[in-house]
Amino acid sequence: LLCVDNKNLDNYTNGLLIANKANTIDDRIENRLDNVSLEETINPDIYIVGPGDSFLFNMISSDGMVTTDVSISPLGTVLIPNVGDIYVDKLTITETFNKIKDKCLKTYANAKINLTLFNIRKFKVQVVGPVYKPGNVIVNPLTRISDIYDLVKSEYEEKNDNISLRNIELIRGTSSINVDLLSYYQNGNKDLNPYIMQGDIVKFKIKDKFITISGGVKIPNIYEFYKDETLRDLIEIAGGFSDNADTNYIHLTRFINDK
Repeated sequence: LLCVDNKNLDNYTNGLLIANKANTIDDRIENRLDNVSLEETINPDIYIVGPGDSFLFNMISSDGMVTTDVSISPLGTVLIPNVGDIYVDKLTITETFNKIKDKCLKTYANAKINLTLFNIRKFKVQVVGPVYKPGNVIVNPLTRISDIYDLVKSEYEEKNDNISLRNIELIRGTSSINVDLLSYYQNGNKDLNPYIMQGDIVKFKIKDKFITISGGVKIPNIYEFYKDETLRDLIEIAGGFSDNADTNYIHLTRFINDK
């Protein structure tokens, strides 16, 4: 004889449905992030949200549990069920989550609220200059200047020889940032290879200022330089001093009016 408690059966069924829903959400998160290659865990205090970003929202209150994904609209707002529109555009993830939680707690005072990033948005940025593919390119907030260069350069390296990697201009609002990819490639300092932000313009230029470094350096060559760069900076670009270099003797030849 098998006795079944209908109430417990209902609870078991609901638990199974919730588990199935959770598994489905996990699968959806994995699918959404398939096309995003992460260098490292996203820092919620740095990542700036915008239209197209989505969050997984979970709220447990006396009224029950709500689990859903919410997206930032083109107007910069997220619509939370039974709470309303919340403007979050251009906030960090941390600021966004705190703002959503504060709004929800005004309606559901004792609620427990959980949020996580669910989908990373894509947007267009403008690329100008003597590159093989100028125009608008589709990127995401984890795209760096080096990624932009890889998208717009020619597959034939000789056609990229005249493109400056040391004088890339990143125009952001009213400010202009000089990006030195060659230095980044040499020493791996990620500060020299910034992330792209929505509204940026990336301007590539032709190489036009050169210096020849020879003798006691590890990589003697003809190098491009930029304004206000020091001799020490240029020696670092050339790989630094060689082991047998006499650092007390540096010969500098400067041509003025081709003389």
